[in-house]
Amino acid sequence: MGYHYSYPPTLLVLTAPLALIPYVPALVLWLCAGWLAFYRALRIAMPEGRTLLLALATPAVLINAIAGQNGTWTAALFGAGLGLLDRRPILAGGFLGLLIYKPQLGLLIPVALLAGRHWRACAAAAATSAGFIAIAAIWFGPEIFADYLRQVTALRHLILEDGTGVWHRMLSVFVMARRLGADVPAAYAAQAIAAAVAFFAVAAVWYRDASFGVRNATLVLGTCLATPYLQDYDLVFGALVVVWLGQDHDVQRMPDWVRFLASASLLLLPLLAAPLAHLTGLVFGPLFILPPFVIALTCGLAKRQSALLTA
Repeated sequence: MGYHYSYPPTLLVLTAPLALIPYVPALVLWLCAGWLAFYRALRIAMPEGRTLLLALATPAVLINAIAGQNGTWTAALFGAGLGLLDRRPILAGGFLGLLIYKPQLGLLIPVALLAGRHWRACAAAAATSAGFIAIAAIWFGPEIFADYLRQVTALRHLILEDGTGVWHRMLSVFVMARRLGADVPAAYAAQAIAAAVAFFAVAAVWYRDASFGVRNATLVLGTCLATPYLQDYDLVFGALVVVWLGQDHDVQRMPDWVRFLASASLLLLPLLAAPLAHLTGLVFGPLFILPPFVIALTCGLAKRQSALLTA
C-alpha cells in the first residue's frame, strides 16, 4: 500500500525526534505541542485578550486535530515571526525561515520583508531556510531532493489538476477555477492573476509601512490567494488575522456588520468548505478569504494616503 509524502525533506529534519517514541504518543505530542505553540503565538498578538478561549474555539484547530495535520505549527510560525518582527528581528526571521517545511505558504514572505526593509529578519529567514536544506541534504543525501521534486510533480497532477479525493478540502483559486469548469491552463492563468494581485498588494502595504495588524493580515491573506495549494486545516492562522485586524484603528471605524461578516467568514471557512463543496460540487474558499483581504488592503493603502495628505 502506497502513501504519498508531499512535504520537502526539511520536515523530516524537524519531525525526526518524534520517531524516537511510539506512534500514538508521538501523535498526541505533535498535536498538543502544535496547539501550545499556536496559543503562545496568539498571546503575542493579544497579550491581554481572551487568548485561551480563541485558541480552543478556532474551528480550524478541530479540523487540524482530526487530520493530525500541521496547521497549528504553521500558524505558530507566522504568528511568532510576524509578531516579533519589530522587537526581535533575528528571532522573527528564524521563525519565518522554518516555514521552508511548507514552501507554498512562504511565497510572499520575502516580498514582505524586502518591501518593508526588514533586512536583518530577511537575512535570518534565508539563513534558517538554507541551513535546514543543508542539514536535510547531508543527513539524507542530496538525491532526496530529486525524489521530492519527482513526487511533487506526480502530486500536482493527482491533487491539483485532477483533484481526486481531496478537491473538496482545497481552498485555492486554482481549484475553484477547475471546479467551475476551467481547463488546466485556464486555471493556472486564474491562479497567476490572483498571485500577481497578492504580490503587489503585499509589496505596497509593507513598503508603505502600514500598521502592524494590517500588514500582517495582508501578508497571510495574500498568501492564501497566491498559493495554488491551500487546504482547510491551514486556516488555523485565520484566528491571528482576525485578531490583527480587530486591533487596527482604521478597521475599527468600519461598520460592525462588515467586520463581523469578514471575521466570521474566515473563521468558519474550514467548517463550511467541505460540506459546501460536497453539496454543490464547487469550491468557495477564495470567496471567504477575499472580504478580509480587501479590508486589510483598503486600510493599508488608505493609511498611507492620509499620511501624505497631512504631510
